[in-house]
Amino acid sequence: MDETSGAHPRDFQDANGWVVRAFQGALAAVEGATSLTDAVERAIRGGGDTDTVGAIAGSLAGAVFGASALPTSWTAGLHGWPGYTAADLAGLVEEAVGR
Repeated sequence: MDETSGAHPRDFQDANGWVVRAFQGALAAVEGATSLTDAVERAIRGGGDTDTVGAIAGSLAGAVFGASALPTSWTAGLHGWPGYTAADLAGLVEEAVGR
């Protein structure tokens, strides 16, 4: 049985402080950023749980600055299921959102 089956988000409020702190760090990084890369770099340089804060900041920065703001050097090595390239994944996203 899943640990969250039938649970409500408030059931976890006592143990989610670290998640809130990570989100706050990521939001602060994006809010003060001039670009997507600046946001991610600010998040990582903030210290603490850098992989979590960086991942959250990257997601938020992607929403703010758009996928086109990702440097090619960051996306060149991306791959999905065997045989999918970064361009294939981008095409699947476009298809999913109906563009």
